[in-house]
Amino acid sequence: LWLELGSGLRRGEVLALKWDDILEDRVVINKGLIRDGGKVVVKDEPKTKAGDRLVFVPKFIMDKIHALPHHKSGIVFPSEVGSYVAPWNFTRQFRNWREAVDKKMEEKVKKDPDFSYVPLADARFHDLRHLFVSWMHRLGVTMTVSQAQAGHADIKTHVARYSHASESELIDAANRVGKELE
Repeated sequence: LWLELGSGLRRGEVLALKWDDILEDRVVINKGLIRDGGKVVVKDEPKTKAGDRLVFVPKFIMDKIHALPHHKSGIVFPSEVGSYVAPWNFTRQFRNWREAVDKKMEEKVKKDPDFSYVPLADARFHDLRHLFVSWMHRLGVTMTVSQAQAGHADIKTHVARYSHASESELIDAANRVGKELE
């Protein structure tokens, strides 16, 4: 989850990572996307023309990755038997984690009425990718940089699907324009 939140990688890219793809401060994405067409297959082509890329990852997340045990298969996140994790199994595991977090947070809300929490009930793993790109935009990262990090060949796809304006950003923009008009 930390890797997804700190890099915006696609699910297939995360599941296909091999230790050879992990450098000191970045992840190399250039091969091994997992596709499920009835079975798990490892392909050599990235999803888009911009799929070959270096994805820079925050140091504390890279430290967590480097601390993981190395399996003889060379896969960073192997299944219990050392093969690639099937996307549907990963999705099921993510759903179980999400439900456990919701249950724990519901208990916290009952104990502390001032504690606020939005349930993750309908969240998908891919939503973390949207969140990552939206955070980049909110933090002032240029479209060119966030497009490269996300691996989008087409800026239209990037802007239309992955950049979302929050209510606070819209209010801030209106207030800044208002100050200029005053």
